[in-house]
Amino acid sequence: MNREENTKKVTSQTLVLIAVSTSETMDKFSNWLVLGLGGIIGLLVSNISQLTGYVDIHEIKISGVIYIFIFLLGFIQKLLFMRVSASAAGYRIAMENTEEKGVTDYDGLTVIDEIKKATLPGLRWMVTKGIDRSIQEIKAGNHYWTHRWTARFSQIQMLVVLLEALLTLWVVIKLVLAIEIGM
Repeated sequence: MNREENTKKVTSQTLVLIAVSTSETMDKFSNWLVLGLGGIIGLLVSNISQLTGYVDIHEIKISGVIYIFIFLLGFIQKLLFMRVSASAAGYRIAMENTEEKGVTDYDGLTVIDEIKKATLPGLRWMVTKGIDRSIQEIKAGNHYWTHRWTARFSQIQMLVVLLEALLTLWVVIKLVLAIEIGM
């Protein structure tokens, strides 16, 4: 490999490792947001009869509806996290079984066929579509396409978690402002 190719290889490897590291942190933060807000709303709903006159019930209803949207964002974030984690795990395993053990003679297309065969029929179309695109990119000389997409998925996950955090903050502010003190 020449200097430019070595630089691309090291950079793409670094991108994958950074993506998985930040993805894990964002996943934990998202879990705290969803569970924390769910606990607050659950506590308010379970004590709604005692809160009448102190809290605007309409605001609790609105908060519940927004929470459903936040929960859906949490689900999307979790799917992105799984994609980034799976990509990084596959990358690490491949490195352990090839370069570190001195294995250099293997057929990447056979590996891809085995991955397709191991995928459940209902999900196979999605995996096949992604893998086929990777094969096209690799054959075109873009060997680091999947690493770049792993980094992009992590960035998309960050944006989803940011939206979750902003909506959670908005709901908490709405609930705090809905409290009528002195009644």
